[in-house]
Amino acid sequence: DGALRFEDLGPKRKVELDLDQIALRLKGLSLEKDGTCELDAGLRWNGKGRLTAKGRLAPMKASGRLDLKAENLDLPPFTGYLEGFADVVMESGRLSGSGQVDFDAPREAYGYRGDARVDAFRAQDGLGREALAGWDALKITGIQVSTVPLTCILGGIDTALHVRGGGG
Repeated sequence: DGALRFEDLGPKRKVELDLDQIALRLKGLSLEKDGTCELDAGLRWNGKGRLTAKGRLAPMKASGRLDLKAENLDLPPFTGYLEGFADVVMESGRLSGSGQVDFDAPREAYGYRGDARVDAFRAQDGLGREALAGWDALKITGIQVSTVPLTCILGGIDTALHVRGGGG
């Protein structure tokens, strides 16, 4: 097990993320041109969440297929990355989900199929610090995103949610 503190000082608001309980296992690793291996990896995210990845990789081809599972990943640390596009501050929010990622870096082909959920989300306007958006839970099912061909399909959005905006 290992630990890592990630800091990105590039954005106006720095991005900080603590990753620990890092575990990585590669089985049958081959550096042959067509070699593949099994990956089993996991980590704890900011002391609360978990992220795991399992699947088959082709290291020399920079390609593979991974089953990902995310549980309660804190979103506010990434506010700094939003500031280049919008003056928004994420006060709270946790991402969970599971699905399959396919990637083939030489072809720039990346894809995700699965479900995702964002719980306890609150965002505010960066200037006036007024409530901008928020909800208790938002679940998106049947996600299909791909770069080749360029595709974005959402199978369903849970509409029985309490959505808050304005002063909520």
